[in-house]
Amino acid sequence: MAQDPRLSALFDRYRREGDLSALAKLFDELSPEMMRVARHVAGRGIDPEDVVQSTFLASIERAESFDAARPIVPWLMGILINQARLANRRRATRYEEAPSDDVADGAREPEDAEAHEVRDAVARALADLPPTYREVLVAHLAEGKPPHEIARELGRPQGTVRAQLHRGLRLVRRALPAGFAFGALSLVDRTALATVRREVLTAAARAKSLPASAIPRALPASQVALKVAVAALVLGGAVAAAWLGGGGAGGQGLTLDEAVASGSSLRAGDVSNPGRHVEAVAGAETAPDPAAAPVQTVDPLGSVRVVVRDARGEPVPGVRVDLLAWGDPRWHERDRTLVTDTEGAAEFARVHAGRVGVHLDLDVGGVQARADVVAGNRTDLPIALPPGIELTGVVLDRRGNPVAGAVVEAADDPNAKPRRISEPTGPDGRFHLSDVPRALNVWARADARAASEALWLASPGWSQRDSLDVSLVLGDPEPPLEFVVADRRGAPIAGALVQGQGVAAVARFRADGAVVLNGRAARTHSDANGSVRLCVDRARVERLTIFAAGYALREIEVADAGSLVTLDDSARLHGVALFLDGVAAEDARIEAWPAGFRSPLTTRADANGSWLLEGVPAGEFLVRASVSDDAPAVELRGVVREGGAIEWNPRLEHAPVIRGVARSVHGGPVKTWLVKAVREDEPDSAPLASWAGAHVPMQRGRDVRQCWTAMDGTFVVPCGAAGRYRLELRPRASWSGPVLGAVDGVPAGAKGVEVRVQEPRGYVHARVLDTRGRPAVGTLIAVRRGSGAEHRAASGEAGEIKCDLHPGTYELLLWPDGQAPSTLGVHTVHEDQRLDLGDVRLTEPGTLLVTATDGALIELFSAQGLPFQLAPNANALVARGLPPGSYRVRGRLADGTAYDELVRVDAGLTTTLVLAP
Repeated sequence: MAQDPRLSALFDRYRREGDLSALAKLFDELSPEMMRVARHVAGRGIDPEDVVQSTFLASIERAESFDAARPIVPWLMGILINQARLANRRRATRYEEAPSDDVADGAREPEDAEAHEVRDAVARALADLPPTYREVLVAHLAEGKPPHEIARELGRPQGTVRAQLHRGLRLVRRALPAGFAFGALSLVDRTALATVRREVLTAAARAKSLPASAIPRALPASQVALKVAVAALVLGGAVAAAWLGGGGAGGQGLTLDEAVASGSSLRAGDVSNPGRHVEAVAGAETAPDPAAAPVQTVDPLGSVRVVVRDARGEPVPGVRVDLLAWGDPRWHERDRTLVTDTEGAAEFARVHAGRVGVHLDLDVGGVQARADVVAGNRTDLPIALPPGIELTGVVLDRRGNPVAGAVVEAADDPNAKPRRISEPTGPDGRFHLSDVPRALNVWARADARAASEALWLASPGWSQRDSLDVSLVLGDPEPPLEFVVADRRGAPIAGALVQGQGVAAVARFRADGAVVLNGRAARTHSDANGSVRLCVDRARVERLTIFAAGYALREIEVADAGSLVTLDDSARLHGVALFLDGVAAEDARIEAWPAGFRSPLTTRADANGSWLLEGVPAGEFLVRASVSDDAPAVELRGVVREGGAIEWNPRLEHAPVIRGVARSVHGGPVKTWLVKAVREDEPDSAPLASWAGAHVPMQRGRDVRQCWTAMDGTFVVPCGAAGRYRLELRPRASWSGPVLGAVDGVPAGAKGVEVRVQEPRGYVHARVLDTRGRPAVGTLIAVRRGSGAEHRAASGEAGEIKCDLHPGTYELLLWPDGQAPSTLGVHTVHEDQRLDLGDVRLTEPGTLLVTATDGALIELFSAQGLPFQLAPNANALVARGLPPGSYRVRGRLADGTAYDELVRVDAGLTTTLVLAP
């Protein structure tokens, strides 16, 4: 390569003035030589055009560091060598199709006499391509269509089409004979460089915030030559024979321009099969071949099959799998959630081609994976779960005595179907469950007793443990509910689901670092005779919901449950959900609320927008439809007869979104990073006081106000309502990690928002020490004031914690391993500043003992609003292991008198509080 100062000046013009034509000239002059160098330095299986493209993209990101007084060629060559080294390293860690033998350098351009040979060879290579690649190449090269138009016609994402063009050209080049005239390779290489050229100029325009119209549209002349070869494939039959000199129908020949013009009117689906094309090239007559295979149309959608296995390689059934298809322009309106079957598999059909993300709600922060979906194909995504917890413990009664015959269950919430069940306890009350997923809740059941409270295993105070030993306290013995479920004719109904509904579950902190869900489990099925036997905590469970397939849902008060409960015949609600523009509202959520019921019936619309709700009881009802939690809902009120049906076709609105792009410090796209949108104008409540309730799986749900950036850095994040939002950018695979970029005051519905990685940032530093001054293990949780955004950082072996934070005001919570949490106050983190909390020494805990008459309902909160558990112990309530400080005891006494008082808990001491009417 010549050391021409003019080349450096071209790049400098782009750097200073954003002149894309100067960068285009630089690319046209240097890329052929860089292609030859890349072919030498890239290893087997590495495409040289990939190296050239990554070299120019890297140079665009580093444009500000370029010295215009120095030659640009050595600078670019250094980048190229590094990019080839990185590509070789990546190639060594992944499987890729074995490449053909490399073609030696020094190839000469073909002579004019070789033009027909070049055409024929390239056309054969195109004919042998898989349909997925052949149809996009033919549409692009023979018909002159741009990628975005091909993407629209084929129903594929534009990025997928560009990737298929690039991959198709690569396959064409590899299909050419190694001994063939090297001009054919050069021809294809130059066409590949035309694709690289467009990608480079598009990225350069984006880096300078220039419109797409500023990109030079001139195509290298080599692409016209390849169009000739493709036209031979597209035309086929007598037309191709006439074009190549063999004569055609009527003996009319076609000029080159006429052939290309004729080819431009055809479509990718008109491509002949390979055998028929060879006959046309040979000049033979091309009568239709009745045995020719029919043209196959590639489905623009694919599928994803997720297979979940545990640490031992065994399939894991019952796992909730969330799929986010970033290639779907309406991913935020398609809540793709499945549960793995007995083989640990969950298969998602009709998935848009492109990058997808999978989230398993199993562990602290979740288990995440990514895959690339190809149109018309199924993508298999195996996921190996980390090992669960070895759970042991004892089941006790309220007086501390072990209970025999109890079982311990683990599930997403106390009223869900258990995913783990222990063997019945022996006389010592001990139980054992192996490999329990950390995100589950566990509780104990026993005959004639109300179930225990549920413990959330993913509590940060337990999150770093491999094993746990817990105590589960059952309610006092009480008579069970016993009744028979039957239809209106008196026939018993087997398998009816009976589920308790009552006081909203409240999450509280326990002294040993657990989060306790105070809701009591109440769930069973009727047996073959329709009989039901269920123990409930009548202080917390007020109603029973009964549902059986083919019958109407029924709710009854616990006090009204007699010996017989009858179910009516089911009514039906059905219809088609459409958007205002008439497009089917696929996956729209439909909820029916019968009058007086607390439990809705729910379903989702299919791909055509059709939906059906069965089990609707006779009487008044409210049905609500929306495409997501953030979209406006439409409602219908009506009355339905027993066994009747009502049709409703709701017209829905799309969810409001914020659209933008995430960029690195140097302006390049930030790929597959997390973007969160949080309301700024909501009242600033005490975030840590509600932390537990927001993080129990039963209550939290999935945060839909977040998304992942696509491969080009763009994002679409839903926003729940009008107002202003703060957008926060986090590194990939980091749900609660540092915020590396943020934009404040973004209005709902905004477009073109840019979130850029910002450096430097601030961070919090602390060292956790136990009561003896030794390093201790703990988790620091920082909640940003004004947005509620959460950040976590765990201490290492030395007890040190470093939590990277974007500048702002935070409330800090320290959660030591195996202990209750405590607050560290509100602190402001400044940019490029270290907030040093110094040594945080854990103090010896205290105990609070509350004595009250039966029937009293007492709650315990720290002075900062953190809820703590008061556990039953004989005739008192006790909270052990409390961090020293002030606590608020409030509630209602047995006679209905309200109680609210502050008490002091000192280190190592027991504070006794006697409550009497």
